[in-house]
Amino acid sequence: MLEIGAGTGLVSICAAQVGRKVYATDIDCVDPGASPSTENESDRGNGNDSLGILELLACNCRDNLDNESRVSVRVLDLTDESFPLFHVGFALSHAALTYEELPAQKSSFSFRKEDLQLFASECTILLGADIIYLDHVTFHLVRRLPILLLKKRAPNPELKDQSPARKKHKTSPIPLWESRTLYLAFERRIHFVKDDYRITAPAWDFFLRTVEAINLDLSGRIGDDGTDLADAFPAVQIALQQIELGEMPHCFEYERVKELELWKVFLMFEESKKS
Repeated sequence: MLEIGAGTGLVSICAAQVGRKVYATDIDCVDPGASPSTENESDRGNGNDSLGILELLACNCRDNLDNESRVSVRVLDLTDESFPLFHVGFALSHAALTYEELPAQKSSFSFRKEDLQLFASECTILLGADIIYLDHVTFHLVRRLPILLLKKRAPNPELKDQSPARKKHKTSPIPLWESRTLYLAFERRIHFVKDDYRITAPAWDFFLRTVEAINLDLSGRIGDDGTDLADAFPAVQIALQQIELGEMPHCFEYERVKELELWKVFLMFEESKKS
């Protein structure tokens, strides 16, 4: 599992109780050239002024886990164009074994090649708790989803698909791709617009509009950088599905307000849409 925007690490620590390996990620630095008025808006992590987030995160994991090796704290900045996890070439290579463009490690919290390989080959779940609030960050999150959620199936010559449908159509190959799932939790922040008496949720509305825009680009085979998608990249759309919280166990002491929502975010493949 990989958590985006882990903060204090509560979600990652809980996930480590049931998962074999968890990557707890967040930004590390702010852009030293950012002005005070734009620093919070950009929420970047490519500067030199450490926020201390990752140190706190690592400390919390160490103090609250019997086996702290099950959680690795890593820096992940959604705005970092050089990060391999965001590159089409990484998604199209199996387990990143042929992907060599790993930037030099800037700190002990940098992703290592073995981390990228483990993510590519075994990670199936992404987590995000209360990360939809700044439009700038939301935009970069959504534009990364097609690559972050795309998982290439591991080659297995012994794997045989014996389903009736594939027996009937012997030429139908076993799907090469599958989707990871992002579980996205947030409190819908409601605003009342006095001028026209509307109730809105600006942050969530922006998220939905951005998903729609990225899906239009995907339909037109346009990548997140504005260039044509590689021919090998499958035809996908970002799909959303709300999870009902009524029957979900309430394990911690907190007020489960009506604005609290949990969504599954995944890729719908062209073959899935036809079925």
